[in-house]
Amino acid sequence: MTQDFEAQAELYQFEYKMVLMHSDISIEDAESYYALEEMLRKKMKNKRVYRCEESDIESFHNYKHIVSELRDINNKGDLEDERVLVFCQPILNTQTQTFRSAEALMRLKIGSGRLIFPDMFIPIAEECDYIHMLSKIILHKTCKQIRRLQDEGYVIDRISVNFSMKELRDDSFCDEIIQIIDDNGISYDRIGVELTESMNETEFENAKRVMTQLHAYGLKFYLDDFGTGYSSLSHIREIP
Repeated sequence: MTQDFEAQAELYQFEYKMVLMHSDISIEDAESYYALEEMLRKKMKNKRVYRCEESDIESFHNYKHIVSELRDINNKGDLEDERVLVFCQPILNTQTQTFRSAEALMRLKIGSGRLIFPDMFIPIAEECDYIHMLSKIILHKTCKQIRRLQDEGYVIDRISVNFSMKELRDDSFCDEIIQIIDDNGISYDRIGVELTESMNETEFENAKRVMTQLHAYGLKFYLDDFGTGYSSLSHIREIP
């Protein structure tokens, strides 16, 4: 059947992606089958036939669980949500040989307490529009820890927090960032905003607008993966 189908597709020159699967007792309804098929199809190139395996079904159940948890985190809107964890990667100042800045890294702790890493949940959060809530939680918890460390006498130059380009589209983005920092009682220059540089023209303009606004408050900016997307030295000169 698949050989006949591929031959006809080639003859009439149309695009397709085909997913073949057996029914599985762990998948309860037609909607879930459609969701599984969509998850697999997104990974496929055009003009391909893919046969679903047991490992794919296991991945699908993990995917559904992560989506469910992210939806609940987003809907509750609790900046103290214990499922969202912050780890800090220290940054060495090579001139002073001291660690006075760091990058905040996000992890999820769900289900039986296992840690979920960003490469698994960040694409899902972006796809489902839950990413901004996660970023606000991380920013709040980072600010809270900076305040605690300062109160204990530590010198902290800055901790950077990653944000998705998608978040910058919202007109309220800058106000929300400033509000969280204000609520934690730290100075603006203690926070760095790290943006992944792989952006298109529209995202570049959004980034420039947001960076200009927040830079006026004293926030510092970092571009991650420079050179991998819409970038050049001329564009760098256009942003603060």
